[in-house]
Amino acid sequence: MTEQLTASSTARLVGIPNPNAEAFAFAQLFPALPPAWQIVYLVGSEREQAIAVAGLAAWQPAASQRPIISVPPITAALLDRLLRHEPLVLVAQQSAFAESLPHPNELDGQFVTIANGMSFAPNALAKALSNAGYEAEPGAGRPGLWTKRGEVVDVWPADAEHAYRVAFDIGTVVSIQALSGAKSAPVDILRCPPVGMRQLDPRISLLAYLQPMRTLIVVPRQSLLDSLPRGKDAVKHYRQLIVEPFGGAGAVKLDWRAAASYHGQWPLVAKDFGRFARDKYRVVIHTNRRAELAGQMKRQAVEMKKLHWLDVPALNQGFIAPSERFAYLTDLELFGRDERARTNRRRVADVFLDDLEPGDFVVHLDHGIGKFSGMRLQHVNGYTKEYFVLEYAEGDKLYVPVETADKITRYIGSPHPKLHKLSGSSWAAVTKKIRQDASAAAKELLALYAQRELAKAPVLLPAPAEEEELNAAFPYELTADQERTLQETLSDLERDVPMDRLVCGDVGFGKTEVAIRAAFRAVMNNAQVALLSPTTILTQQHYDTFRRRLKGFPVTIGALSRFESPEEQARVLAQLKSGAIDIVIGTHRLLSADVKFKRLGLIIVDEEQRFGVRHKEKLKVLRTAAHVLTLTATPIPRTLNFALSGLRDISVIETAPEGRRPIETNIVPYSNDIVVDAIRRELDRQGQVYFVHNEVETIGLEKLRLAKLLPGVSIGIAHGQLDERQLSHVMEEFDNQRLDILLASTIIENGLDLPNVNTMIVDYATQFGLAQLYQLRGRIGRGHRQAYAYFLFHSEQVVGKPSKRLQALLEAKELGSGFRLAMRDLEIRGTGNILGQKQHGHVTAIGLNLYARLLAQAVEELRTGRPARATHDILLDLPMEIAIPQDFVTNEPKRLRLYQHLAGLETVEDLRDFRNQEFKERTLPEPLANLLEALELKILAQRTSITAIQESKYTVDGIRKEKIIIKFSRMITPEQIGRLLERNQAWDFTTEFIKIDREALGKRWLHELKEVVKIFLEPDPVVTAPVAVTINQTGTSTDKK
Repeated sequence: MTEQLTASSTARLVGIPNPNAEAFAFAQLFPALPPAWQIVYLVGSEREQAIAVAGLAAWQPAASQRPIISVPPITAALLDRLLRHEPLVLVAQQSAFAESLPHPNELDGQFVTIANGMSFAPNALAKALSNAGYEAEPGAGRPGLWTKRGEVVDVWPADAEHAYRVAFDIGTVVSIQALSGAKSAPVDILRCPPVGMRQLDPRISLLAYLQPMRTLIVVPRQSLLDSLPRGKDAVKHYRQLIVEPFGGAGAVKLDWRAAASYHGQWPLVAKDFGRFARDKYRVVIHTNRRAELAGQMKRQAVEMKKLHWLDVPALNQGFIAPSERFAYLTDLELFGRDERARTNRRRVADVFLDDLEPGDFVVHLDHGIGKFSGMRLQHVNGYTKEYFVLEYAEGDKLYVPVETADKITRYIGSPHPKLHKLSGSSWAAVTKKIRQDASAAAKELLALYAQRELAKAPVLLPAPAEEEELNAAFPYELTADQERTLQETLSDLERDVPMDRLVCGDVGFGKTEVAIRAAFRAVMNNAQVALLSPTTILTQQHYDTFRRRLKGFPVTIGALSRFESPEEQARVLAQLKSGAIDIVIGTHRLLSADVKFKRLGLIIVDEEQRFGVRHKEKLKVLRTAAHVLTLTATPIPRTLNFALSGLRDISVIETAPEGRRPIETNIVPYSNDIVVDAIRRELDRQGQVYFVHNEVETIGLEKLRLAKLLPGVSIGIAHGQLDERQLSHVMEEFDNQRLDILLASTIIENGLDLPNVNTMIVDYATQFGLAQLYQLRGRIGRGHRQAYAYFLFHSEQVVGKPSKRLQALLEAKELGSGFRLAMRDLEIRGTGNILGQKQHGHVTAIGLNLYARLLAQAVEELRTGRPARATHDILLDLPMEIAIPQDFVTNEPKRLRLYQHLAGLETVEDLRDFRNQEFKERTLPEPLANLLEALELKILAQRTSITAIQESKYTVDGIRKEKIIIKFSRMITPEQIGRLLERNQAWDFTTEFIKIDREALGKRWLHELKEVVKIFLEPDPVVTAPVAVTINQTGTSTDKK
């Protein structure tokens, strides 16, 4: 790698599984680079910056460690060091390159230089320091301050660790001493950098201070270059090290991988640690549960003395680096976590801010489409607050306080939307028109809802004894998400209104068990169940699973697909009509006109997106007469729209079963060596392999080629054009482990559950859709073994949408990512005509999430007759730090999700419930406690005419004071003023604002402020009669008051 960087301007690196591993890789590389090089490590957010800085500091060899500096901020002292070619590592956010800086030739003139013997009067030094941005304050107790006493000036330089004392004698400097501890050391020259730089030139950026051939730009992902102010052209003359998710010729490939997730499976931990010891790995562990871990290791007889410990909270993702014989593990891998199960209905919407990365398009409710550029801590009036930073057209930036995060949603619509101008009025006009059209669309949706509400379905009541027996026979513990989904489903079945529930959950996360228990409930109530499956293979597997699970119970199960002979199909049809069959499992054959049920009570649809339009129309008819339970790993857009608008119930299973490991995903150019190595490694551990080749015409030739590469290996072929006997025979042979490799088309995409198959190879992966790739990968990794997926491509470079799909798949390694992947798929290909032409235009204009929000709001207003409360902006600018500290919630996607969720809560009760549920008994850091207080104040103020609650500073006789000012959009009444003065006589008031010294509010000033806001609460809006939607003869909807 070093030779490659020295010889050429660009090198590429492939095979780094996560940011922690990235920091480790660079910590090993940087000491080997030429000592004169300066390094710029680009990052996309403060969280990435924290990980990079922590990782480099922890893992760089001490003897050759370069100074590591985070930017921004960019200081004059830093620029001076760059000009002097100090070998630094700058860990820089993209925003650092947008700052205007002085020309390098003018920088030195902004320093204040003091030397022994120079002619410099104390007053002249004081003036020079003031011009450089230094403030006069007694004691000079922190950087950027100075104080003068006669012939002595104390100054604390902005870049120094302590202050210095400068002594004069008749206009001449006679001594300069460092004020550090008991003894002060003399110095000859002191250079004080400016606190605030002057003569800023918008044409000069940080790059002007870096020499191209002596600077290495490290780029963890290509998109970071694209988001620089001048794009990747800005750094085209600099040396670059680019990390790629999958690389072509010339890239340096590492064999590193994410650490396995053990989820408390201590025998597996012991086995892997034994292998680490045999292979002489250095094993480093970061844990907050060391005593508990030590106890578990002792029980498994794991040698603890050779383990190493690291206490750096930012480094909370494990990885394995075989080439370095290094393993890093954290509590996340060792103990696992189950913290995502939530009962809140807003769970569906939370996904839109998950994994938000700099460069992603977002929509702000008030300002339109912009680009997220990261989180920023800003110092405002002496207090630190956190902001979302959004970029708009013409380089404008918007800093959004975290307490208003609910106004931001991820944009999903066109792949390349146009950014709005912050100063323009076009956004307001667009949203006004779409709000009106959303109301009309809501009436149409309500017409469908009314049809469902008017229809009747059988009431399916519990059968406690039988259900308890069935549940006891299940060999695993239900996860929290499974338990909640099951309760929601069974509660729906107890109503006479037809259930229409969507269950989203990854393959292997337990959707089938939910379906089995729902079906059993129906059969115990003398109702029939139809399970609709997209393929014959999956139908057969469901049939086998249901028979095995319900063995010993009085339940008759039949199958209906092309695997069954005409005679068998005729028998099943007759038994369905007579009621002799309780549960029938079949393909779209179940939707044929000759299929008649005696008492159909429940329809289960597996992977609805695999059925065509004609089949869905038939399903739509059935939906109004029976309960419907739909299972999917990657929901289709229209389904999501119904769920998000509140007209279809949705349950999300995101918690992995105990012991499941994320699948190790490799996206690499095709080579025979990779194929042979992957297959041999799986067969050596007595496993089996899926090889996906989706060209039926050439699949026979592919079998001959594989047989030549792998002599002695047994290979079977499966695809949809085989007759049912051949296909059934091949699948039976593979299931019974008489075949090593199943060479198949995408017929294996849905539902196959074979725990012994833990390697999948997908050839020509660029020709598949994202949902297909995800479903295929989900066929493996069903047991406790580590599973491996190889997605192979045949071109030198993968660009455009195929590249984005493979990148998304690589990023979606975490167990339970299917629902988020559906969102990512929409981003990559755009929403298309998913909601009708008119709605598609609206989605493109404002994004799917905001459109769904407006639509849900319109539906709720029509359904309840209660107008949505008109929210208004409230400026909160109070003297306190506001943030969710990164060391308190270290998972950045969760931190963003918490910000959005908290800011979207509408009542004080919801806020308190959420605090109790999310943080329980934990002691909250002050910035987070302040955030919750500020949000409560905002919620209360939303029900008033208050527009601002802010602090104003003023000085009386040299003493700084703070005043709290509350502003109103309407005149306040004499009655409200009377109640205000009864509470505290110190309030000053006019009809438009009130103000008070903060100290007059007492120590509990924030609590007192909330009590004052309550004086101005306004009554709730009047409830009008809800719109009654009826269905006329033509099928169109009408409404009447």
